[in-house]
Amino acid sequence: MQGGSRREHSYTSFPSSCSQFDQKEQKSFLGPRKDYWDFLCSALWQHRGNTEPARFVLSQDKLKTPLGKGRAFIRFCLAHGQLAESLQLCLLNPELTREWYGPRSPLVCPKLREDILDSLYALNGVAFDLDLQRPDLDGAWPMFSE
Repeated sequence: MQGGSRREHSYTSFPSSCSQFDQKEQKSFLGPRKDYWDFLCSALWQHRGNTEPARFVLSQDKLKTPLGKGRAFIRFCLAHGQLAESLQLCLLNPELTREWYGPRSPLVCPKLREDILDSLYALNGVAFDLDLQRPDLDGAWPMFSE
């Protein structure tokens, strides 16, 4: 799937929206508000899962915000067929997930979480051709023409 299409936009923005819904307020000392990027990193490193996507994002020095880094993580994972597996690894510890998300989050509800993961695993069969070096992800998702 070519980057910049309406369909690609929905595939990239949906996981981000799910990851932000009913997210609890998390702040670092004197730092910015933490976002789902921080949850993903915490969970992946806790389980010693595949940290290649996180390492890639950390190497992108033009990305400054946790939200932009989270968007880059999603794009990297989609381009490499790793989004479902990465998210599933992040959700292995229900206590950690509940620390970051409230009870209305689809990531906390077992049935919704299962549906989301099933949908993301179905995306593994789609080839995403995405520009992974975008410095503008801090501001917004790319829209319809990369």
